[in-house]
Amino acid sequence: MKELIVYPTPYLVKQHTAAQLKGKQGVTGEYPVTYEIFIEKCIKDNIASKTFLGDFKKNLIIERIFWKLKKQNKLKYFDTPRPGYIHRIGEVIGELKQQNIDAKTFEKIIDEKACHQDISIIYQTYQDFLEKNHFYDKEDRYILCRRHILKSEFIAHYDTIHFKEFHKFSIIQEKILEALGSKIKITDSDLTVNMRQVKAVKAQNRRTEIINLAHVILQDLQDGLLPENICIVLRNRDAYENLLRDIFDEMCIPISLDKQAVLLQNPFIKALLRLLRYGELTDYFSEEWAKDSSVSKPISEWIADLENFLEVQGYPEKFCHIHDNNLAVVKRDIDAFQSLQGVLTELNETDKMISEEAVSFTDFATVLDTHLQSSVYSYSTLKNGIWILPPAMLRGLKFDKIYVPGMVEGEFPRDFRPDWLLKDKDRAEFNRKGYKFDTLDLLLERERESFGFLISSSPAGYFSYPMILEDNTSSLMSLYLEELCQKSAATIENVRFESVYCGKKLENIAAQERGVITGNTKQRLKEHFCKIPFSTTALNMYGECPYKFFLARVLNLSPVEEEDEYTAIARGTVIHKILEIFFKRHREKLDAAMIDEYTNDIKALADEVIKNYNLQDSFAHPLLLEIEKCDIVTNIVNYLAWHIKQMGDFVPAFIEMGFGYKNDFSLHFAPDIQLVGKIDRIDEDSKGRLVIFDYKVGSTPDINKIEDGTNLQLPIYIMVSEQLLKKPVAGGAFVSIKKGAVDNILVRDEDLPFISKRRKKGILSQQEWDNMMEAVRATIRTYVDDIREAKFLLNPKKCPKVDVYGSFCDFTGICPLEGED
Repeated sequence: MKELIVYPTPYLVKQHTAAQLKGKQGVTGEYPVTYEIFIEKCIKDNIASKTFLGDFKKNLIIERIFWKLKKQNKLKYFDTPRPGYIHRIGEVIGELKQQNIDAKTFEKIIDEKACHQDISIIYQTYQDFLEKNHFYDKEDRYILCRRHILKSEFIAHYDTIHFKEFHKFSIIQEKILEALGSKIKITDSDLTVNMRQVKAVKAQNRRTEIINLAHVILQDLQDGLLPENICIVLRNRDAYENLLRDIFDEMCIPISLDKQAVLLQNPFIKALLRLLRYGELTDYFSEEWAKDSSVSKPISEWIADLENFLEVQGYPEKFCHIHDNNLAVVKRDIDAFQSLQGVLTELNETDKMISEEAVSFTDFATVLDTHLQSSVYSYSTLKNGIWILPPAMLRGLKFDKIYVPGMVEGEFPRDFRPDWLLKDKDRAEFNRKGYKFDTLDLLLERERESFGFLISSSPAGYFSYPMILEDNTSSLMSLYLEELCQKSAATIENVRFESVYCGKKLENIAAQERGVITGNTKQRLKEHFCKIPFSTTALNMYGECPYKFFLARVLNLSPVEEEDEYTAIARGTVIHKILEIFFKRHREKLDAAMIDEYTNDIKALADEVIKNYNLQDSFAHPLLLEIEKCDIVTNIVNYLAWHIKQMGDFVPAFIEMGFGYKNDFSLHFAPDIQLVGKIDRIDEDSKGRLVIFDYKVGSTPDINKIEDGTNLQLPIYIMVSEQLLKKPVAGGAFVSIKKGAVDNILVRDEDLPFISKRRKKGILSQQEWDNMMEAVRATIRTYVDDIREAKFLLNPKKCPKVDVYGSFCDFTGICPLEGED
């Protein structure tokens, strides 16, 4: 049965995938997707002729519609688009669509209030505009999904769509589930509170609160907790993000928190607006913009003039001269400049969509100012480190410990204000008609639910709150924390600034030697690596570079990849799957006369496998997909031609033979070392001789890599096969798919048909074979013992910094090894 798993958040997808791959490299299968990705894939065929409208353009269009309706005297309640009006109207329209309420239905269910009447006519005009111009917005995606989901080719590939950890569904989500019918399966984890350790802290102020939090996390990391297994939970991000970033950077604690700011806060943007409004000159602009402010022209023309002015001024290259090559500040302003370009593009495109009415320069400056106020830009890369999430995002996630600052009444639970546009009693009235609008009671209930997600996500929790807020007023401890302390009998520790800033804790941290793994951490790592199985990939990585193993398998760092990116790993997975299916269908000796039939079979399998793994969307153009499929088919068919010519009477006996997955497996010489892996193919001839084959999409290692301990795959697979099959193995070989032939071999029988009589490398005598296997056993023992003792020295045998053509590493950017000039 083919099943797709859908999660509501990307964090659940990330944790699910990490758990699935933990200690078991090489596991393939269906990757889970987020709900948003699921929607995109379902409606892909239905949006080909439409254009997506983001929130920025949506609000611009609603603003233009507002003014048009106002000029026509059709609005009774709204007199002018005050700050926040347009944005809030857009939110209400989105909320109505989420409730599966179209414009005509809304018109029927509202009363005679002028406010509701105005929203109704704006909603209808906006929707008419979308349909006329073939646009769709974020909420329209869900409506399109509900209407067309059963016709989706994406859905047709699956027998079951498994929705996990949603707990509650909106009206439109329920409609989508109804459309899927018997295909759906819904599972939610138990929200039973399993938090056995509760620590509560009352801090002097927010800064004291975060400094103390940093001390606590440092101690927990030194005691063996791993960054990816703990989480900081923020209800009020605005109050804490700058403190977290500054204090945690100073104390060298990695956190996953990007730097964001309103575009108007950027110095370059401020200088630009001062120039436009007042002609003020600054370091950014030493000369005025030569323009005729008395004329009126379309916004698109003002934008073109502004872009030309910035280009003449030398931006963005000019930032390097202004900031004297201070890279951090240059990057900040370049990010802001690129965000400005995005705003100008959105304004330009929207102006052309609706109308190109002439406006004065002053009006253009006002429009630009308004939209820059609502634009946010990021000016740092999101780093790996401790997760920082809002409470609602913790549903279904599991951590060793969570840390929750800001447990203040009014912040958690949040102090909700009545909505001025759709008042609480109006929402309650709609709900009596069968809808699920957010009322104040429901919002508070959702706050309680999110706290339930939080305290069920971990067995240990650290909670804190400040006594004094930013305006020097006293705060009240959150009711949630008060109840939790009563249930767990936890006392509340009082922390003052002097005790965390210059006290004994900070002195101890400063005195510790950086880069040294402490005893507690060593013990935790030893326990961890005594429990998990080792793959050949993991052992090879340790052999190449112990520090690389530390980064990849202890800190769990990895390069950032787009969710739908077509990587070398994805290509390898496709090729392995095609060969697996092909040889399962053709276990008999292949016939050269049937090569055309085999070619057609491989072509069909390439289509099937790529479609089943949903890789079509990874290609920017359908032609690129066809080129990739053609290349894969050519490589495999070339290999099959070689196989027919060179393999004698060897035929596949075992395909994708796994070990260590369902049941623990260890070799007899080391019962304490669990191994896990999957052998691509084991062939057997009429004499009963066994040969192991492993497919390689890239380069193939030779026997030297076995001898220096950087590739133990074939010897391990040989020992595993002999132990499981209770038969001697004559040898092993790497199949180079790129070359279409067996490339490197390790055998003790030179009469095997695929061995070149001219190449003697890799052909061993029985004594040489025995010596090599004994050396491999000793290497495995040494590697695992060293890993369990936390020996992760920066002493590579294989490294691109010292051997440019000999290896690849994901961590060259953060590796301290100097390398060679």
